[in-house]
Amino acid sequence: MPSIAIIGGGVSGLTSALYIHKALPDCAITLYEEDNRLGGKIKSEKQSDFLFEHGPNGFMDSRQEMLDLCEDLELNDRMIKSNDASAERFILKNGKLKRLPKKPPHIFTSNFLPLHAKLRLMCEPFISKSGKEDETIYEFACRRLGKYMADNVLDPFTSGVFGSDCRKISIRSAFKVLRDMEQEHGSLFKAILTKMKNSPKKKQGKLSSFKDGMEELIIGLRKKLEDKISFKTGVKIEKVSESETGCEVSYSGSSELYDIVITACPAEPTGNILQSILGDLAGEVKNIPYTSISVVPQGFRSPKPDHINAFGYLIPTSENSKVLGTLFDSCVFNGRAPENTFSLRAMVGGGKDPDITKKTDEETLGLILAENRQTLGIEKQADLHKIIRWQKAIPRYELGHWKLIEKLEELTADKAIFVTGNAFYGVSMNDCVTASAKIAERVKNFLESK
Repeated sequence: MPSIAIIGGGVSGLTSALYIHKALPDCAITLYEEDNRLGGKIKSEKQSDFLFEHGPNGFMDSRQEMLDLCEDLELNDRMIKSNDASAERFILKNGKLKRLPKKPPHIFTSNFLPLHAKLRLMCEPFISKSGKEDETIYEFACRRLGKYMADNVLDPFTSGVFGSDCRKISIRSAFKVLRDMEQEHGSLFKAILTKMKNSPKKKQGKLSSFKDGMEELIIGLRKKLEDKISFKTGVKIEKVSESETGCEVSYSGSSELYDIVITACPAEPTGNILQSILGDLAGEVKNIPYTSISVVPQGFRSPKPDHINAFGYLIPTSENSKVLGTLFDSCVFNGRAPENTFSLRAMVGGGKDPDITKKTDEETLGLILAENRQTLGIEKQADLHKIIRWQKAIPRYELGHWKLIEKLEELTADKAIFVTGNAFYGVSMNDCVTASAKIAERVKNFLESK
């Protein structure tokens, strides 16, 4: 009976354990987690009937893998869809909220873009595709869509996903779908039209969550796995080394031997743990950069202002704000705030202030209060709040990240070592779940080849 160690108890580690158990039910799986709780950054907290999310607030229901996972965990009855109001999204421009068009064609008929930006955008089908191996999101957007779109759409959108500056992030690694659209069709517009022609009735994905927050997913995974695998929490893995008889996992003066080891933890511990196996490449893995973000959920015991009836808004770098954006949490999902109250969640720092997590509560709340007053007209401090400081919040896929992944896969191709997690194969919930399914398939193939 093969033995497998999974290092990391976040969504990547837990879903890897589930998929491997389903594919190889006779394997003995042990999951190690340094923290005393599972879930990583996924945590849902109740404060006086307000539901505050520490990390992601939902997932897109466009990936079948995610829907199948929810069904497998018997969470279908717990799933909730975002409200129609969440389809309304805004960008802050010159201190004022500007409504984003809901569909790509509407960008030409709305007043979101000035005339010169619309004219530049109309040139997109005639722009030659790039011959570069990679470029930043900003370079890609400027070249294909024009500087105005790069500054006022791609810039804040990248901040919303990665909490980072689009001038530092690789288009090939972060938004590969856009690069592929250009490479395969020569134009983003042509790619969209082809997709609409081939799948005219395909519905767009909708943001989804669970009645008691995203932590229900972690609870569901733990419940599903509790009698199938072994959990060892509060255990920090020091290193993994290869031997003639398997892979040795060392921690706290002890060690265990396994046939296969899977790391599903952040970049730095992955590099440290696999130092003896990866050699010089371990340094590159450890140096994958992360953004620092403070998440500030807020509860207001007063009726929601009429204008706060949307998903929220993002703030471009050009606005010179340390706030990345604000989500109108109680508008997005029902049950996030009691009746006749409302809740917001601000994200601060990222590429706009890398030292944000070092600021005091008073300084952080001062930034939020100033932003709420200026943009939303909310004069008072929130009745309830929580400051969640993530020193390493989201991995940043810089230029050449894809080469690092290729080298990592090449180096471990014939080894009983597998690497997954959001530092490598996508930062979204869907990306992590999809990557875990692929890891399970690779592990199965590896064992069958022996």
